[in-house]
Amino acid sequence: MIPIRPSQLRSPTVRTVASLIWNAFAGPLRDPKGLLLGSAIVALMLWGYHGNLELLGMLWDGWAGPGSDPSARARIIPGIAWDQEWLSFWAGALLVVGIPRS
Repeated sequence: MIPIRPSQLRSPTVRTVASLIWNAFAGPLRDPKGLLLGSAIVALMLWGYHGNLELLGMLWDGWAGPGSDPSARARIIPGIAWDQEWLSFWAGALLVVGIPRS
């Protein structure tokens, strides 16, 4: 946290505004509850819209995401139907439940 004097608030500069913005975001992350909430929000963004894991699609050519046609997409885990749905579910469980709890 950056200390801000009342005199700085009466005649703010760019540095004062930057300090206020920094304190607004850094302050809650110093508290365990704020850190939990912040990590859960980041994890939900990584998991993606409806758990599609769009970032995984950028890294892995065979990833089409859950809800895509199973007969037209690449098999990631041979012998398991709905393999991409299962991977999305467990990735979501890890990102949204596992990581914020640790």
